[in-house]
Amino acid sequence: MKIWTRAVLLLAIPIVFDGLGIGLLAHSVQSLEGALILERKQSENLRLIDRLFMDFVQATGQYWAFVTGGGDHERLDSTMSFINDGKRDIAKLRSHNSNDPKFLLMLTKLEVEGFDALKKLTVENGSSESVILSISRLRPLMLRVSKANDICMQMFSDKNEEREALLAVQKREVDTLFSLITLAAIMNLSSAALAVFLFRQSISNRLHLLIENSRRISKLENPGPSIGGNDEFSELDSVLRKVHQEVKENDEFRSNVVTMVAHDLRSPLASIKIALEMAQSGHFGKMDTGVKERVDSAFAISSDLIYLTDGFLDLNKIQEGKLNLDYSTFYVVSLIEDSIASLIHLAAARKITIKITGKDGEMRADKRKLYQVLVNLVTNAIKFSPAGSQIDISSEFTDSRVIISVKDEGPGISKDAKEMLFKRFSQGETKSEVLKGSGLGLFLSRWFVEAHGGEIGIDSEPGSGSRFWLVVPVKRNEAANTET
Repeated sequence: MKIWTRAVLLLAIPIVFDGLGIGLLAHSVQSLEGALILERKQSENLRLIDRLFMDFVQATGQYWAFVTGGGDHERLDSTMSFINDGKRDIAKLRSHNSNDPKFLLMLTKLEVEGFDALKKLTVENGSSESVILSISRLRPLMLRVSKANDICMQMFSDKNEEREALLAVQKREVDTLFSLITLAAIMNLSSAALAVFLFRQSISNRLHLLIENSRRISKLENPGPSIGGNDEFSELDSVLRKVHQEVKENDEFRSNVVTMVAHDLRSPLASIKIALEMAQSGHFGKMDTGVKERVDSAFAISSDLIYLTDGFLDLNKIQEGKLNLDYSTFYVVSLIEDSIASLIHLAAARKITIKITGKDGEMRADKRKLYQVLVNLVTNAIKFSPAGSQIDISSEFTDSRVIISVKDEGPGISKDAKEMLFKRFSQGETKSEVLKGSGLGLFLSRWFVEAHGGEIGIDSEPGSGSRFWLVVPVKRNEAANTET
């Protein structure tokens, strides 16, 4: 899945949740509006029922005053007025409750037995009936008033119960609305957190793995597991792996070529060195000073070339896991002195002083391999030290281990350069073509020291010189495998 597709899906999650929340809120608001309309209708019903009852009470009261007051016809007019008001209220109640048969039946009963009956008495009294006759009808009228009161109370009670039910519905809808708002907020936060989590899982973690693989490949190390998938990250990871494979194949090809050339050069170089050594010893006759200097120079160069070819051959053994250590017992100071002896001319040419300090003692190790390590460290110190400076070589014994350090007054090394210093074919930070070498010295030195169960490192800051050190066990572990 492509990154943009994943981003759209992650963006859609909160949008979907928001849409669901809005839909639920709209439904809840609509239900609440319906409940409010019904509640207002029931409140209007209660108001009309209350007014209807008051109309009937006032109508009967006016009729009662007419009968007991000596036949005042103004009372009859007031009675008819209240009866007409009541019948208008009955009409409104019928209109508002057309779907309630039970209520309509009680309303009709109240109209017929209450208002219509009272209207009939009022009309009869207004025409010719005597007051005495009207008084005789008061008792049945009181019964009708009582019955009308019961009907009104029943209607009022029913509508009030309906109103209470609607109020309960309103409360539920309000509670539901509040719950939905709270739920929507929680869902919004949850969906946002989920989107961030999924983004981190699908993008950030894979990006971190891709960066880690890139870092490994840049250091010529094997990359970690593939990030998988079919997005842009996986495509980039695939490209990096192809590049790494090509670099690895080219590196193997170069190593094979270098090893082959070094192997072919080793024998003729050894023959040249032997011939030059014989010339130095006077085997071919006495040499004048100029010739002897040239022979000595050629001998030193041939020794360096043999050292270089041996380094390439050792590199091949390391790659094949066949580096053998030839253990012997020797003194540490003699190892240091032997290493310096081959570099005296190089140091003298730059007027550099080499000083040896520290303790001496026996150790058991591969003297030739440690000799190569020290020659490489001192050679680098001479190359990078300013003319007329001093190189300090010290030895120290502690906890059955020997510590040898080589300190110079050179330009120092940055942190980034130190991380690459012991890698194969690394050449430090020098820009001088004269000082550049094969880039194998420190790489081989690390392997030689670690093969003894020791370690090698550097303490350096730009502008303050460098101190290379190696820590090696004084005695060989006889149970250890001599191959690495």
